[in-house]
Amino acid sequence: MITELYKLSIQITKALLFYIPHVPLTWSEDYRQFCISYTKWKGALYVASIIDLIVAIAGGNLYVLITRNYFHFGPSLNADQLLIVGFGSGSVIFTQGVFLVLCRRIHVAIIGINSVFSLAEEMTRRYRPNEITENGMFLTRDGKDTIGTVACFIALFAAISPLTLSMFFLWHNLDPLDIALEDALPDAKYWSWSTILLVFSIRFICVQIGMAQGLQIILTMASMAGGGIWNLMHCMQILLNDIESEEEFLDFYIRFGLAFKLLRVVLDDLVLIVLTAAHWGFALGIWLCISGYNKISLIMYVALVFGIGSGFIAMLVAFRKFKMGIEMADEILEKRRLEARMKFVDMKTKRMKIISRRLNALTVVLQLRFGSFYPLTTEYFMEFINGLMAQVVDFLVVFK
Repeated sequence: MITELYKLSIQITKALLFYIPHVPLTWSEDYRQFCISYTKWKGALYVASIIDLIVAIAGGNLYVLITRNYFHFGPSLNADQLLIVGFGSGSVIFTQGVFLVLCRRIHVAIIGINSVFSLAEEMTRRYRPNEITENGMFLTRDGKDTIGTVACFIALFAAISPLTLSMFFLWHNLDPLDIALEDALPDAKYWSWSTILLVFSIRFICVQIGMAQGLQIILTMASMAGGGIWNLMHCMQILLNDIESEEEFLDFYIRFGLAFKLLRVVLDDLVLIVLTAAHWGFALGIWLCISGYNKISLIMYVALVFGIGSGFIAMLVAFRKFKMGIEMADEILEKRRLEARMKFVDMKTKRMKIISRRLNALTVVLQLRFGSFYPLTTEYFMEFINGLMAQVVDFLVVFK
């Protein structure tokens, strides 16, 4: 169950990234759920674009770093080029890590998130019919679709950024393919305009498709995660405030737990990858903001500060939402158990005794782990921030 603006953000991504093969995982308006849309021809094109992403971005960065700063086959990279090489390689590794985890268990993930969507729609139609349209679109109570507006803005900004960023990198010769092609064609690109145009076209196509494909994967995963988290929170709000019957609560709570259990198969691995990448990425970014203010160009420094600041704010918002979810999950069971005990004391019936025992047997559904070994609690967030600041201090001490 999504809003009209949220659906529009998915359509914007597809429309503006029309020139690359789309991710086989798409939102179906007919079934109102995520589906796998796959053919052999589309699959071959998509695999080719993924190979371009790995070779053109990560492979090119690795080649430049080895040949220039290790074997010294040419002038060493300056601070701006090193920053782009590190950011590009890290982005590809992170994107492909998330992509491989999802591909490994994609069917389970789709069943889980579609189960959450279907359950949220059913519960909304039953207990909040004024918040849903006939075609399954969610309506906010105040008429302000903040999540959909933010999703449209992010989709629009991210979908046009590959074109602007690739032109910026090519114009300032900051892309790794420029150095790789110079080594492959020594002085050849200065022979004629046709050679210059050919070299520039190869660089533009490879960098553009690679960046666009990486951003498309990130946007697709973000749309799934954003919609899934919102529907989970919506289900929990209905469980907490709108269901009066104990039997109906038990039915919906157990179904909610089964749907989330399917999601946890993928979520635990994703949390491990995302939080690990966030820890090292933010630590390196903050260290560069502190120690590299007089070593990199102004435009790169501003972009770095803006990126680190935006990412840090997004991380804090996500932590806050997850903390609210954990507290709400605890409150749901505690409230129902207390109400069942009070009714059993007043009524002294066998039905209320059975319901009270069934409620006591339930466990908190919303539980995540860092991988499969470290449970995430509300205290973990402060531990994460403290560890991040300690890592920044270590970088400042070691790399003066």
